[in-house]
Amino acid sequence: MIEKEQRNAKEYVKSYETMNKKIEDIISAFEYILGFQMELVIVIDKNTGEILYTNKNDEIVEKDMKCIFSESFLTNLINETKHNKSGKSEIICKERGKAFSVRYFPMEWHGRDAILNYFMEITHTKRRENQLKRLATIDPMTETLNVRGYRLEIAEILKSQQPLSVVMIDLDNLKYINDTWGHNAGDEFILKTLEKIKKHIRQDDFIVRYGGDEFVLIMPNCFAELATEKMMKAREELQEENKEKNMSFSYGVRYVTMPTVKKVKEAVKEADADMYRMKKIYKEHLKKENSKISNEKQHSEHMVAYVDGSYEKETHRFSYGVVIIDDENELYFSKMMDDPELVDMRNVAGEIKGAEVAMNYAFKNGVKNLTLYHDYEGIAKWCTGQWQAKKIGTQRYRDFYRQISKSLNIEFVKVKSHSGDKYNDMADKLAKEAFKK
Repeated sequence: MIEKEQRNAKEYVKSYETMNKKIEDIISAFEYILGFQMELVIVIDKNTGEILYTNKNDEIVEKDMKCIFSESFLTNLINETKHNKSGKSEIICKERGKAFSVRYFPMEWHGRDAILNYFMEITHTKRRENQLKRLATIDPMTETLNVRGYRLEIAEILKSQQPLSVVMIDLDNLKYINDTWGHNAGDEFILKTLEKIKKHIRQDDFIVRYGGDEFVLIMPNCFAELATEKMMKAREELQEENKEKNMSFSYGVRYVTMPTVKKVKEAVKEADADMYRMKKIYKEHLKKENSKISNEKQHSEHMVAYVDGSYEKETHRFSYGVVIIDDENELYFSKMMDDPELVDMRNVAGEIKGAEVAMNYAFKNGVKNLTLYHDYEGIAKWCTGQWQAKKIGTQRYRDFYRQISKSLNIEFVKVKSHSGDKYNDMADKLAKEAFKK
């Protein structure tokens, strides 16, 4: 009995040695054909994933094997070789910081269906590839994404369907700074602006250099109101620290709930339009500050305005009426509108637009102080922050106020509607008559 067991053992050892020799011959053949030496060879059972053979057994290789032979990799490998197909793949081992190229072939091992795998470590190659990809998607001066990088990043966000805010950013007065202080100062302006913006955004947000001094900021899972607040803080910090060179930037914000390529493009276009509106106001502000001939001589230091709005249910349109009292003169403004971002607010939409008209008139004419009479309390409270601006229309109104109030002191006075106040009733009448024009 013992002799029989010894005989069986010897036959098994001989068989194992023969199989090892066979594997070695196969490896040598592959190495000859492929022209390089295999680093790691592993044979696994096709049905169970059990490791039947490896040409290396040291501790480092064992760690690599644990990293390589994940459950998902084994499942894919077994599925790939079901019909005796060979193939190749790449494996990234994040835990070990390594990358491998693997080729696999079905074979028989001691009567068991098996898979021969040979691995080449390609960590250095992958790192080099990633560096080249990064160089291809990064703007070298600002280290923000370029347009190519933007397309790759936005494609990933579209796959996940994350809502996002799109922010268009354009530097104010860059040409003036370049012409006055030189292009190094212009570059410094660009980098300082990005530094301030990056201070207020998250790691998942990304900035794209869209043009020379124009940037796009994508903020996944961030409401427009919060994005606007962050931009406002960054802008104020930049202006405060760089008053001598009048460094500033303008921005526009739009929110997309279920992003698609088309919706993001539309949001970029709309945010760009908002940004240019802000830029226009800022340019007018600078023009006034730098002008030697001030319009202040033509008007009093103080101006009074009454505003009201109206809504026409049949046509879904709204209108505003404005009465401006400048010294002893009275000026009247009215207009019918159908802005889709405001129309659902009915007559309040008209009062918002009327308030903007009054503020803008005072600003353009060099008035220092404006007393604004209104009958809807949100006209004041959206500006002062007592009410949260939740809609795009109210956010734009609040941002308009924040910008213009840097040059114009505005006092809000609430009056009761239809209370017999001469000028309030006059503003109401102007708004209603706007529908007849």
